[in-house]
Amino acid sequence: MVQLDGGSTLIIQPTPTTITKSSFLRQSKSTANKSYKKRSTSNKSASASDATTKRGKLFSLLFCFTFKKKKDRSPSSTLSEKEKPRRTSSSTSATVDSIVNEQLLHHQRKQHTNEKQQQQQTTFEVAKETIPLPPTLIEKERIGDEEFNKRTLKEEEVDISLPQQINIENEKTAQQELVEVDQQVPVVLTHIEQEVEQEEDATIDEFDSHVNHLLEPLGKEHQGRKCLVLDLDETLIHSSFKTVAEADFIVPVEIDGNYHNVFVLKRPGVDAFMKRMGELYEIVIFTASLSKYADPVLDQFDLHKVIHHRLFREACHPYNGSYIKDLSRLGRDLRHVIILDNTPASYSFHPCNAVPVSTWFNDQHDSELIDLIPFLEDLSKVDNVVEVLNISLLDDYNMHEDVY
Repeated sequence: MVQLDGGSTLIIQPTPTTITKSSFLRQSKSTANKSYKKRSTSNKSASASDATTKRGKLFSLLFCFTFKKKKDRSPSSTLSEKEKPRRTSSSTSATVDSIVNEQLLHHQRKQHTNEKQQQQQTTFEVAKETIPLPPTLIEKERIGDEEFNKRTLKEEEVDISLPQQINIENEKTAQQELVEVDQQVPVVLTHIEQEVEQEEDATIDEFDSHVNHLLEPLGKEHQGRKCLVLDLDETLIHSSFKTVAEADFIVPVEIDGNYHNVFVLKRPGVDAFMKRMGELYEIVIFTASLSKYADPVLDQFDLHKVIHHRLFREACHPYNGSYIKDLSRLGRDLRHVIILDNTPASYSFHPCNAVPVSTWFNDQHDSELIDLIPFLEDLSKVDNVVEVLNISLLDDYNMHEDVY
């Protein structure tokens, strides 16, 4: 039924149609095709919608992560509805850029590490070529780490088996070896002591060769003789600037451009003493007087020409207001050095080498020098004068103690 203009109604009745078998088949086939097309189209749209949904979920996750990060960083900031899409897209791009930058940084670090390892390997190779490796490292490099470790473990294995019974014959052999070693020890020690003494003597000789000695080396004519050091004033002679009628000789001495006469007295028996000592000893005059005085005096004093060396104040060692005669600077073996002096301070460095004498001025009855001749004759034959003089001085001290 159809409503027409003017209020009239048109009634349309369908004409009856006759459906044949062939037409039914065609109609059902077309219907099936249409339904298949409609199903495939719906499947495609469903798969597209699924992809769109997944993509949307991914972007929503990224957006939530970025928004939470920004919210934690600045919780007080709020975004308007219009700014949210723009900020979301910018945060997503920033996140992607940060990931890319981290990947680039990781790649650069890895490349730097590889270059450093390659440089260290090159340095090791150069050092390996220039510096010889120990035999253990060479063996380890040749056979490999595993084989080397196996060999090392085998070498370090300790035998933990039960102790065996000790053989009596082996015990006897060990005891004999110990006895032989004990017998060899004194011989070895003696040999070592001899070597040490030789080294010490060589050291002393080397030291002596670098020291400026006061005397020249011992001459051939004095080989085997000991050295006798004699003081001059108040020991052998007495001098005075005053006129002495009985003076043995007079010596003019220049002092500050003016000449002054020195009157010299000889000690009784001094000439015989000097002659005999000159036959036995190497004679050294060691005085604390100035050379410009003592030298011309000795020229007239030495009648027999037995004085071999002259030492003056310049050779003394000033110490506590005194002039010390240091015998160690003579360049002679101290075991063969004797000093006669009336001043104990002069030989205070070597008291065991001294023969004390009394101070003399003008006593014509003095006989001390003559009395010393036999003692000094015997002393010239001993091996070590220090041992003899040390004992004799101790005896003199004991005698004085008994007297007092």
